[in-house]
Order: sequence, then structure tokens, then C-alpha cells
Amino acid sequence: TLRTQNQSIQLSQNQLPSAQIFYLPVNPTINQDIIFDASSSTDPDNEIIGYIWDFGDGIISTSTEATTTHSYSSSSDFLVILTVFDNDNATNSATTTITISDLETPTLEVVINEIAWMGTKASDDDEWIELYNNTTSAIDISGWTLQAVDGTPSVTFSTSAGTTIIPANGFYLLERTDDQTISDIGADQIYTGAMGNNGEKLELRDAENNLIDIIDCSAGWFAGRNQKIGENWVRMSMERINPEIQGNDSSNWITNNGFAINGHDLENNFIQGTPKARNSSYNFSYNFLTSPFIFQDTILTQEWGSYIIRGILTIPENVTLFIEPGLKIEFVSEYYFSSGIEIKGTLKAIGEEGSPIIFTSKGDSFSGGWGFLRFSGPGSILDSVTVKYGGYYRFFWLAPPVAQGTVVIENTDIVIRNSIIEDNLVTGVWLSNSNSLIENTIFRNNNREYGYEPRGPGPGNGITVAIFLGGSSSPIFSNLTFEGNAVNIYPTP
Repeated sequence: TLRTQNQSIQLSQNQLPSAQIFYLPVNPTINQDIIFDASSSTDPDNEIIGYIWDFGDGIISTSTEATTTHSYSSSSDFLVILTVFDNDNATNSATTTITISDLETPTLEVVINEIAWMGTKASDDDEWIELYNNTTSAIDISGWTLQAVDGTPSVTFSTSAGTTIIPANGFYLLERTDDQTISDIGADQIYTGAMGNNGEKLELRDAENNLIDIIDCSAGWFAGRNQKIGENWVRMSMERINPEIQGNDSSNWITNNGFAINGHDLENNFIQGTPKARNSSYNFSYNFLTSPFIFQDTILTQEWGSYIIRGILTIPENVTLFIEPGLKIEFVSEYYFSSGIEIKGTLKAIGEEGSPIIFTSKGDSFSGGWGFLRFSGPGSILDSVTVKYGGYYRFFWLAPPVAQGTVVIENTDIVIRNSIIEDNLVTGVWLSNSNSLIENTIFRNNNREYGYEPRGPGPGNGITVAIFLGGSSSPIFSNLTFEGNAVNIYPTP
């Protein structure tokens, strides 16, 4: 104790910090990013301000952050030394031995088949994961683990938490937190811990720690959608295309197609995925749609490449269908039955320069090879699209023929811009009581003749019109190009 004139000062000795090491994953392999975590290190009387990591392979790094990442280029046991120091420059160390294994090949008896990392429309917390048994025999997964390399989620399968039997060629459903994530399909096991929206690396291991399946989306999820359209969230699951192909192959994953769906969420919205049912994407078997119907806001995603529609796809009132750039929508018509899209709600087909959205007949076959895009609901947009080979013309013996146009806009207003309307029968764009905006659009080769009475809107029998103005239509036209049409606009505005 030091004494001054009227006081004494008690000097205490600085206490050493305590170093603690943890790392994930617990079974790292060659060239795998490993998270080293010193955040449990403590100092009883000061603050830890630095961390020195000696990874045992000749690499030493210093950081002010408690966590760091490192990978090893060879398999072996490595002695890792962590030294921490505080703001009085006191130090302490901890060591651990890490075993780096050669790369493992997953066996795929059971696979991670579908991941709803984005949750459901009711809540982004309502995540779920589906497993699939690739074999012809039931498998007991008691003691198996499903774990993210960052530690969350981490699931150990046990009979105390639910069933552990996956039927032959059957499905197994995990729901987060409770069994109401999918309200009408029972969970096989409940788990806790959120998946990150920016990706995860998931490993499925058996009770002997053998790698059964692995999905490395640590740089971002391969598929799935978590997108807000207007006031509503659209959350569509990430599906495995072929369960017998490795899960680390990003091309083996795709977003649910929005039509093959199963179950309801906590608020009775449709699950835009296929929990405990075959994926919409299984070997691309569901991109051919017959008279499809959507029930809530849906996205047709670009990774599908194309959709083939037979019959009429209906978008009901208060529902939006969003089509991503680069998609090709092909329609199949038969002699007495047309095909097309009936838009009572909203269609937002927004392509990009160099990646337009194409509406056409199957195989780009012939003018009149499909029917129409018929708009009667509000707020639709066709931007950077090509519409061709439409305008199906139905003729019934001794009955009036049915002919209108390819893009039909009735008693509503839409926007068409940066688009091409070409090679259509009857009419390219048919407006009835519409003040739509059409700008920066090319109308080309809408000049096909057809042979039944009555013969359409043009000034003469069988004449195709690029734009027909019906009722009290006063559309806004800007920067339109007309090439090779029989008639450009009729009647002349």
C-alpha cells in the first residue's frame, strides 16, 4: 500500500485472461472453411482486445475479432494454439487438436429433399425441411443428426422427439418450433433454430457419424423465393430435382413451380412447396400444366426455363402472377379448345434487355397456334416481352366463329412497353373500353389471313390488325414501330 498526504492507494495485480476454443464443423474436411470461435474467452478484471491464432499448419493470424475462419489443404491432426491478450497486455493460451479428414462422399440412402428456408406466407419463422428415403426399405434414423456447420439448426433424431422411421421411398417432415408450421400435415419431428436467409451448409449423418447427405449453400441458397409483391410475401420452397444426384450440385435444385403444391400454413394459405409429397421439380415432370389455377400470389421462376400450358391458366381477382425474365411460356391448343391466360387479377411479366419473356405456341408452330392473354383485372404490366403466334380462331360448324386477338384488354388499363407483338392471327392487341399505355413496342408481321365468317375487325374479309380499338378506348401510344402488318391500327384514331 502506497501512502500520500491524506490517502492511500491499494494496488492490485492484473488477473490473467482465460482462453477458450471452439470450432465448427466438428468433423472438418480438406479445404473446408472452419469457424474458429474464441468468444467464450473471458477476463475477470479487464477486456480482451486481441486474439492470436496458430493453426498448426504454419499459418498464424492476429485479430481483434473473437471468430475467424481457416481451412487446411491436407488431412492430418493439427495442434491449434489460441493466445488472448487484454488491455494490460496480459496473455493466456489454450490448445486443441483438430482432425482434418479427406473429403467424404455422401451415401444418399436418405437425402435432404426440400428446404423451406424462407418460411411460409404466414411467417418467415415457420421453416420446414423434408427428408426422402431413397431405398425400398424403411430406415430408422434414431441417433442421426442434421446439422448446419454454424451450429443452427442442430437436430438429433430420437423417439422422444417424434418418430424416427422413414418408410420405403417415403418422406419425413421436420417443422420448426411447433407442429403448426404446416397446419394440416403432421410433423415427424419438431426442431428449433432458424436457418439463415443468406444460406447454410447442412450435413445429415447417421449414428456412426457417416456422411449421408450434404448441401453446401453457405454462399447462398441454390433456389427458393422470399419476395414481397405489393403487400404480400411470396415464399416458395427449394426443391431437389433428382434425389439420387448429389445435393451439392446447384443444378439439382430448383424453386417450386407454384402449381404442384401441398398443405396449408398457420393462416390457411397454401404452402408453395410439396411437404410429404413428390416435388414439383422431380425430373421436371410438372412444367407441363393442364388448365392450371393459382390460388395466391405466385412467381414463375427463371430457372425452370419454360412452362407448357394446355388449356386456360386463370389468375383470379386479388391475385398476382409474377413472371421472371428469360422464361418461355408455350401454349398448346386443340381443335375445339384454345389455350392462354385469363387475367382477372394481375399479371406482371417483366423481362430484361437480352432476357425477354416469350409467350408463344408450342414449338413456335404457326399463327393462331394458341389463344390469348386476356386482361380484365387492374395493374398488369408487360415489359420486355415477345408475344407471337397467338390469336386462336375457333370455328364451329353452323355456329358463329370465335375470334378476338392475342392480347385482349377489356374494361381495364395495363402497361405494355419495350415489347414485340408479332405473327399473330386476328389482332395483335385488342382494346375494348381501355386507356392502356403502349410504348416503345414493335408490331411486326401481324398480317395473317383466316377464312371463316365473320372475318374479324379489319377493313375487309380476313384481315389481321396490329391494334384494334373497340368501345370507348383512348389508349396512350408512344414510340410505336409498325412493320409488315396488314393494318396497323383500326379504326384509325
